[in-house]
Amino acid sequence: MILRSGFSYYSRIDIRMKDGLFYITDINPNADLCPDTSTISAAEFAGYTYADFLGRLVLLAAERHPAWGIEFALASRNSLV
Repeated sequence: MILRSGFSYYSRIDIRMKDGLFYITDINPNADLCPDTSTISAAEFAGYTYADFLGRLVLLAAERHPAWGIEFALASRNSLV
C-alpha cells in the first residue's frame, strides 16, 4: 500500500473503522514529530523512547544517502551499542 502510493520511507497512515470496515483517511509523508503526537505515542508503544525513535529515523536516512551510505549508518549503530 505505501509503496503503491509512492511513499517508501517514513510516513503516517490514518485509518478509521466504520461498520466493521477499515478506511484509510490520510497518508501523510511528513507526519509531525513533536513529543505529544500520535506518531510518537505509537513509537513509545512499540518500545522506543522519543530520542531512540528520532535517532532511528536519522540512521535510516543516512543509509539511503548517496555520499554517506550504509557504512556511515553501520558505524553509527556500532558506536551506539
